[in-house]
Amino acid sequence: MDNEIMRTENSSEEIYTSIRSFVITAQNKVYAAVNSAMVIAYWGSASRYTRLVVRMTGRSMVKIF
Repeated sequence: MDNEIMRTENSSEEIYTSIRSFVITAQNKVYAAVNSAMVIAYWGSASRYTRLVVRMTGRSMVKIF
């Protein structure tokens, strides 16, 4: 009986560890996807803003040294 309980506890721990690993992997994929989307959004916003300023002022926002 004790061996059966030990196997069940060990099995439960292995199942928990496996599920936790899946969740952490999924979280990391979500973080990467959100980060990528935010970079694209910021890049697009900055690009649009830059074009608008150039159109309104007739000058580049980049200073050449």
